[in-house]
Amino acid sequence: MRETVERASAPARIAIDARILSKSTGTYARMLLKHLQEIDSYNEYTVLLRAEDLGRWKPHAPNFSVEKAEYADFSFAEQWAFWRHLRRRRFDLVHFCMQQQPILYRGAKVTTFHDLTLLRTVDTSKNPVVFRAKRLVARAAFWIALRTATQVITPSRFSAEDARRYAKLPAGRLTVTPLAAEIETTEPEARELPFREYALYVGNFFDYKNIDRLIQAHQLLRGRGSDLGLVLVGRLDAAGMRLKERSERRGDEAVEFTGFISDAERDWLYENAAVYVFPSLSEGFGLPGLEAMNYGVPVAAADATCLPEVYQDAAHYFDPTSVPAMAEAIAEVVGSEELSARLRENAAALLQTYSWRTTAELTHSVYESALRSAAGRGPA
Repeated sequence: MRETVERASAPARIAIDARILSKSTGTYARMLLKHLQEIDSYNEYTVLLRAEDLGRWKPHAPNFSVEKAEYADFSFAEQWAFWRHLRRRRFDLVHFCMQQQPILYRGAKVTTFHDLTLLRTVDTSKNPVVFRAKRLVARAAFWIALRTATQVITPSRFSAEDARRYAKLPAGRLTVTPLAAEIETTEPEARELPFREYALYVGNFFDYKNIDRLIQAHQLLRGRGSDLGLVLVGRLDAAGMRLKERSERRGDEAVEFTGFISDAERDWLYENAAVYVFPSLSEGFGLPGLEAMNYGVPVAAADATCLPEVYQDAAHYFDPTSVPAMAEAIAEVVGSEELSARLRENAAALLQTYSWRTTAELTHSVYESALRSAAGRGPA
């Protein structure tokens, strides 16, 4: 897309709800903001951030500013106080980077719909009553958010079809803007491990990530004489601690829970892994697998939801509900240099088709379409 040039009309006042900046999906918001500042020098952007992120993210373009939006997800404050905040500011367009948003807001808006994971999975690390109540609220909130959006963005065709079916949306209101995996590497810092060769997973430990089955598959390989270790990188929150304690009670061998680590250690683990395993049962895009490919790691992935669409021929697939199938796929990648080399070659070609710049350009086009659709309407 060309750089924005001077126009006869007044600049639009666009707000971007980036309250997800420090969450697992924050990469999407950070990279979108980075490239939007290069693409659009005309319209006026206000980036809405939680208090903890106000000092972490600073705009580098003069037409971008930040504003505090300390409203917890799925809270009364989000539904009432955030709604009043947006009404008072009277933006021409609001981009909600996640599904959660004030459902009463009726101004022109773009909603990024990542996936229906919260509705199709269960999180046993949460209080079951609270989780069921949250999911019930989310079911209605997601539907309203989709139905009232001027335009809807999804990261994959799979998520677009999910959104279309769930909210009965017309195709003209949906735009797929694939994500990317350009990485900012650091000087790697070696981490001492009790094994030489290992499979790697980086992410959170919610039930739908299917990490317990991954551990079982790894133990099955160990029982067959494999020396392969398993490194699980991620914060040991309630879900992580629950999984770690379960693994320890079973006496699982050669499983390393790292907890939070530095980027330098993470980069070293990526660069030295024999295989990256992504066993997730539900994803809207599957960014971690692409990030692993950027480090030259062959990927074994679940053949579930959007992953075959996103990874194409650059991953070796398995049935994520079958521990033996997962173990076999891991063994095939680790045991075959020919297969690993082919996956790396295919991944290098695949990565060239994804770009955060393209993501931002497509998103900017959606903004312009939404503004045209809302012409003559005032914010709610």
